Amino acid sequence: MSTIILLIAIALALFLVEIILPGGILAFVGILCIIAASILAFKDYGPWMGMAVFTGGALLSALMLYLEIKVLCGSGWGKRWFQHKQVNEAQAGQEETASLVGKAGKVLTPMNPMGKVLIEESVYHAASLDGFLSKGTSIIVTKADPALIRVSAAE
Repeated sequence: MSTIILLIAIALALFLVEIILPGGILAFVGILCIIAASILAFKDYGPWMGMAVFTGGALLSALMLYLEIKVLCGSGWGKRWFQHKQVNEAQAGQEETASLVGKAGKVLTPMNPMGKVLIEESVYHAASLDGFLSKGTSIIVTKADPALIRVSAAE
């Protein structure tokens, strides 16, 4: 019985570490530990105990995951470990690039078709829809998504 409890404890510890260091491998090993504990319980104590250990291990794992996400994400320590800031910055970047459509600017480096442009005192990487554009050419932003800003020569 101590081996069964030890395997479930190892699985829960692996799930905890998986929250902090994502990748999937630790969670997979944790699942294998719960399955191994269930097999041992089945062999030593019968099918009902095997099912009870599997169900209990799965429920404990789900409860632990829920509590970790709910409690840990709200704590100061959790906010330092998780990527809230990067996600918020990415969303702000998406809104910023979307607002550039229709704005005028100048080409800073020759665009063939990629290059740097200056729009509203900010430098962006952009692609020219008109092919080659030389340095200093006036441009207008025709399309902007988070991955790429597309510009055309101003007429």
